Amino acid sequence: DECNRGRPAEIAGSLSSPPAPKMMRIAKFIQTVNRYLFSLGAAPLAIAAILTVIDVSGRYIRRPLPGTLEISTLCLALSVALTLGHTQALKGNTDVDVLYNYLPPKLKKVTNVFTSFLCVIIVGLMTWRAWPWVVFSHRTQEWVDIVGWPFWPFKAAMLLGLFCLFVQFILDFVESLRILVGKPSLFQ
Repeated sequence: DECNRGRPAEIAGSLSSPPAPKMMRIAKFIQTVNRYLFSLGAAPLAIAAILTVIDVSGRYIRRPLPGTLEISTLCLALSVALTLGHTQALKGNTDVDVLYNYLPPKLKKVTNVFTSFLCVIIVGLMTWRAWPWVVFSHRTQEWVDIVGWPFWPFKAAMLLGLFCLFVQFILDFVESLRILVGKPSLFQ
């Protein structure tokens, strides 16, 4: 094996051994939670679509549905928040790889480690700073004016989505480190 050339047998064997079952279970659990939240994220999107159709149809008979814009906005934000982690797990976010495609394979692996670490830091900071935002909204009893709903559950859903994205980025970072050192994937 090219990755294990020049290493002692016990180290070379450990690099090609399968990942620890506990680590694989954690990775599968994270992905399962993200998948369920992704599925749950379709409901607010459907609600926003139905409300918009009812509102637009109601305008023709001079009976628009009050609060549709506010409810649709909250539903769309909720849908995005709940789908963040699974979208990242599927690598569904946009990549700018103009230079990346021209890098040698080893440098691509190093770049993946660096960028996933950077994502862990940035999204970790966003998640950390979102917590006081949710608490403040709850304490001050912030409300959505027209519909009269509390705002904090929607902010809490955004925090949950950010946390799931943070955990997914940690998983991506661990996976990129494993690939860099020649260990097998967590998702075999």
